[in-house]
Amino acid sequence: MANIEPAGDSVIGPASSAAPLRRAALLPFYVPIITVTLVLALLFAFGVREQEQLRLDHIERVLGTLEQAERQVARHIRNQLNVTERSLARYQDGLQRGLAAAVDAAMVERFQALTEPWPDGSVRSRRLGFDGRREAGIWLPRGLDPTPALQQQIVLAKQITDQFGRGAQESIFADTWWLPAAGGIVFFGPGPDLAEFVFQAEADFSYAGTDWMQLVHPHNNPQGELRWTPLSFDPTPQVWMFSAVLPLRVNGVWLGSVGHDVPLQRLLQQVEALGQVEGSGFVLVDAQDRVLASDLYAEQIVASAGRLDLNGLQDQRFLRVANEARRRTTQRSGGDFRLLDQQQVAFISHLAEQDWLLINLIPLQPITGPVQASFARLRDLTLWALLLELLVASGAMWWNHRQTQRNLRQITAVHQQLAERERHLARLNETLEQRVQERTEALSQAKLRAEQALQDLRNTQHDLLAAEKMAALGQLVAGVSHEINTPIGIALTAASHLQSTCLTLQQKADGETLSRREFLHWRHAIEEGMRLILGSLQRANELIASFKQVAVDQSSDGRREFELHTLLHEAALSLRPLFKRTGITLELNCEAGIQIDGFPGALFQILSNCVNNSLLHGFAGRDIGHVVIQARQYSDDIELRYQDDGVGMSAEVSEHAFEPFFTTRRGRGGSGLGLHIVFNLVTQLLGGSIELDSSPGNGVILSMRFPRKAPPREKAVDGQQAA
Repeated sequence: MANIEPAGDSVIGPASSAAPLRRAALLPFYVPIITVTLVLALLFAFGVREQEQLRLDHIERVLGTLEQAERQVARHIRNQLNVTERSLARYQDGLQRGLAAAVDAAMVERFQALTEPWPDGSVRSRRLGFDGRREAGIWLPRGLDPTPALQQQIVLAKQITDQFGRGAQESIFADTWWLPAAGGIVFFGPGPDLAEFVFQAEADFSYAGTDWMQLVHPHNNPQGELRWTPLSFDPTPQVWMFSAVLPLRVNGVWLGSVGHDVPLQRLLQQVEALGQVEGSGFVLVDAQDRVLASDLYAEQIVASAGRLDLNGLQDQRFLRVANEARRRTTQRSGGDFRLLDQQQVAFISHLAEQDWLLINLIPLQPITGPVQASFARLRDLTLWALLLELLVASGAMWWNHRQTQRNLRQITAVHQQLAERERHLARLNETLEQRVQERTEALSQAKLRAEQALQDLRNTQHDLLAAEKMAALGQLVAGVSHEINTPIGIALTAASHLQSTCLTLQQKADGETLSRREFLHWRHAIEEGMRLILGSLQRANELIASFKQVAVDQSSDGRREFELHTLLHEAALSLRPLFKRTGITLELNCEAGIQIDGFPGALFQILSNCVNNSLLHGFAGRDIGHVVIQARQYSDDIELRYQDDGVGMSAEVSEHAFEPFFTTRRGRGGSGLGLHIVFNLVTQLLGGSIELDSSPGNGVILSMRFPRKAPPREKAVDGQQAA
């Protein structure tokens, strides 16, 4: 142990420390003043640089907040458009499935019940009882004579549209409709401004030349892709809207278009977040560079009937930004980004599915102007503060000269205290090594005692496990001995009777009084006795052979290859005596031909402990019960399942069931080692796993899974000893 060296000579003595401090105190005042001036100048320059960095950081934070707001608006628009497209695809699929049915006369009658001719020559839904907020309406223009097939399609489409429309009332789109190729519409619009649509449509109106039909006509859209119409003004509900449209084909025949109308006002519910900076503006541009929405050009959009082109804007900044955005999105396949120059910043979000652009153009002056003015004032204040600090530093230098002498006296007193502490440390160092050695010896002794106690505990555990094992073997011997008594007793009784019969037969033969009838009677008696003797001896031989194999496996723990069904059958025979004079039955379910390379004694020990546990705990106080032992092979694993219908275990007992010496019947036959031995044999010797499932009143299920080929015995033995 290294000694603690006292500081000794490293401490400055009173004479040696006071002299340099006195010389330092006598230095001219101008040297520290110049130093302080230079330091303050450097601090000022550093402060100016930090202010500029803070200004840039502030601008970046503001731009980050604005960019997040723009991205949130873009996500809202993107999500609403995608929701509309997915909904329309489902509606198209439902109609295509439903309209494929053959013509049904009942459907034609239903069409007549749902519609009525109007004086203007059109055909519309019957007004009486119609509720446009809960069902789809029908309108056919003047001059259209619907065929029975079309009438059935309209009825089926109405039923499908009713169900679909009611399920989508909270969606971003305002309505759901089908435009038959022959003309007319099946329309569901639950809103108060759309419920009367089919009664307000003009009798001679035709959808044939509109975007709703032309965009999905087979000549214009042979691939059947979803299309968005340009922005348009619908005079019936008095709203600006887009429409998502898809073609409707049934059995290869084009039957018109289906669509959802999306009001512009609903789509732009969150655009207020884009106007946080004075002078900013946004545009929403479609794939053909038409301006769909803008807070700066709303009147021009209305004046152009929704056909305002980006090239026609007076402010060409949006056009330049859009061109650059198109170039970048082509290179990067979409995405969100910003464009920044000295005057403005543009946040661009690309709606890839529709190829739309959301551009938010923000001037930098409202953001940077207040910050620059604040930092200019802050620099002026900092300069005046530095000058004031210089004056204060000069006064402080003078005051420091006066305090130096007083400090010297205090340093001398501190030096004396340090010297006394060093002497105290030297005294402690003299006894430190001896105390460390004593504590080391005490710790060594404690370690030896702990190791010996651990070894004693392991030896005790090993002895207890062996005793439990031999107790199970003894119980097996007693049970088998009792079981053998029955066939041996029968054989002995039959042999005694056979001896008496033979003696009688001999006497009659000697006296020549034996008739043929008596001979046949006695021969039958002898044959019956021989049959009883042979059957009883065969039963005893079977029990003894089973006991011999189980006993050898149980006592030797030897490893060998064996057939699982045979082993379980022998174990069941050996364990059946335990169920004598009880109403408890044992059932064995195992496939034949399962070969195992392992430890048969361990498997018997597992089954014996499980059966004893059931008899001692599960069926305590009960006269009847049922035990099931099942075994199956899964690839290279074996699953052994033991189940009884006893009283079961509580959650608290189940949690501690595998712990050594834990028992609920201490002093009444329970050792607390039965399931602990089962756990060790399964997890260590057999290299498997075990799970317990039980609840009060529902019995116990032990699920054991282990490899068909047990691990090497050295590893298994080491695992058992470690356990």
